[in-house]
Amino acid sequence: MSDVHPRDRSVAWAFVAAQVGLLVSLVGSPDGNLWPNSHATRVLASTLVIAGFVVIIVGAWGIRRGLSALPIPTASAELQTTGLYRWCRHPIYAGVLLLCAGVTIGHAHPVAVALLGTVAFFFVAKATFEERYLRLRFADYNVYAGRTPMLIPGLRPGKRPVKPGP
Repeated sequence: MSDVHPRDRSVAWAFVAAQVGLLVSLVGSPDGNLWPNSHATRVLASTLVIAGFVVIIVGAWGIRRGLSALPIPTASAELQTTGLYRWCRHPIYAGVLLLCAGVTIGHAHPVAVALLGTVAFFFVAKATFEERYLRLRFADYNVYAGRTPMLIPGLRPGKRPVKPGP
């Protein structure tokens, strides 16, 4: 989008850098013993990591040419409301959260748990920033957002009023 304020473009790049930092920190977090390192725990952790990767890939495929690291729609972006986008507005972010939950379960350390909470808060903030531009770009976005949860399928979207612009 050519009408992106330079400050917002800087904020968007800061989101990307922070995301990389958070994910590297989580993957590199220490191992602990908050819960038993049982076969069932390892299977659950692996299942969540794999499910997260699958959701990320399917979500990325759903937006194809509109895919971007920046939380600002590209010139070729189209509003997607089908596939995974029928269940939540940001399935790629939801997939990253699934993956991070699996990593956290695998580490079983308080640092990993704290980082998972930070990652969840971070993606709500990043999605909220992105949605300001999605609302400007797509006339039907408010209707879509009114019926579709942000990150967690099945969670009813909030009814708070939303500002349409940056």
